[in-house]
Amino acid sequence: MEHHFGENVADAFRQIQAVVDEFHELYALERGMHDGEPWFVQPRLADLSDELARWLDTYAGVFRRSAERFRTGHE
Repeated sequence: MEHHFGENVADAFRQIQAVVDEFHELYALERGMHDGEPWFVQPRLADLSDELARWLDTYAGVFRRSAERFRTGHE
């Protein structure tokens, strides 16, 4: 990942965008079906939330390392 950082990050963001879109669409649909209540039981939304959390945790580490590399210019 290090040698093609920009390309890999762009690919990852494109892949996760589908998950974000599915989450947003399903949440809006379900919220409408639950009279605007923000919280309700929906297993697929729970799964999508877990998937997004894993992705964010993974890339948080990548970007923390990258921040230091961009500050110092070294790996």
